[in-house]
Amino acid sequence: MLPFPLDSAMAIPNLLFVDANIWLDFYRVRNDTGLRLLEHTEALADKLIVTYQLESEFKTNRQAAIYEGMQELKPPQQIPRPGIFSDAAAAKMMAKHVKAAETRVKKLRERMVRALRDPAAHDPVYQACQRLFHKTNDLTLARENPLKRIIRRRAFRRFLHGCPPRKRNDTSIGDAFNWEWMVHCAIQKTAGLVIVTRDSDYGLTIEKESYINDALRQEFSERVSQKRKLRLYSRLSDALKFFDVKVTKQEEASEAELLSDRTINVVGLLDRNPFANAIYQTYGGFRIPVDSSSENVAGIRARGVFTSNALADRVTAYTRSVTDPSGVIYFDDAAIPPSESGPSEPDAAKSGAEETTKKK
Repeated sequence: MLPFPLDSAMAIPNLLFVDANIWLDFYRVRNDTGLRLLEHTEALADKLIVTYQLESEFKTNRQAAIYEGMQELKPPQQIPRPGIFSDAAAAKMMAKHVKAAETRVKKLRERMVRALRDPAAHDPVYQACQRLFHKTNDLTLARENPLKRIIRRRAFRRFLHGCPPRKRNDTSIGDAFNWEWMVHCAIQKTAGLVIVTRDSDYGLTIEKESYINDALRQEFSERVSQKRKLRLYSRLSDALKFFDVKVTKQEEASEAELLSDRTINVVGLLDRNPFANAIYQTYGGFRIPVDSSSENVAGIRARGVFTSNALADRVTAYTRSVTDPSGVIYFDDAAIPPSESGPSEPDAAKSGAEETTKKK
């Protein structure tokens, strides 16, 4: 096997960049099968682009990802049974299994606590990431590397111009910094580039197909080469298969299960939840711009959807991002916001008008 995967027409090597949100997903997988994708990724270390900025993003959010897993790890409830069957063998067996499950859950939570206390000794994901983030090759941008000043200046300049990758209302140059290092590595290695991320500022994903941002594609073609390809994947398993890594169906299923747990279909959500329905009807279209930005919260209040500012603030605690045109809403918390809505659209308009009158 050749050291790099080849494009179909020409022998062009490819480099790999895995974004922080993908690394953090290894804390959310349901079983050890998902962690095998981490092993496959580590096997591609000689093609993997990393920066100290990426390491910082991972470590900044790592504890929150572990805590999220701890919140979902709950022991089963005791199964109620009629008193006349209290001595039945089946009832005793059920109680025994519930007790055993409680013991296992307790041990798993203890392991998570140890991973928080001493990750270098008790966290296999952290250990693998440490090895990759601190590998010593020319695809690694460490803090002591003098090239960081050049990359940082370029990132700051593109940030001021509003160039992607950049999130709306973003105040950080982190994505721009990583992108500039990717371009630098692709130029130096005469290589194509594969990006794995679920951040919308890199491109759009509809169903399972990802499309790189048009501006990034053009920039890559102009700065690197028209003959080299820039590819975007939202699933790590798909990117690994592009690099001729053998990914099993179980590993793919584990990643698919993780994604399904973190996505909620718009239609189903609207049917079940008038609270979400109020948000969707107000903004219409595909996007629900309810995030942590004050601009969006102010917009929600101004449109008169919610009866109180506190209720508007609760939306931001539940939602991470927006929908994509495939009709999927992404949530940080698996819990759906409570079925509590503001006034209907006519009532909302009336409420907004009354509030305007009062202010005058």
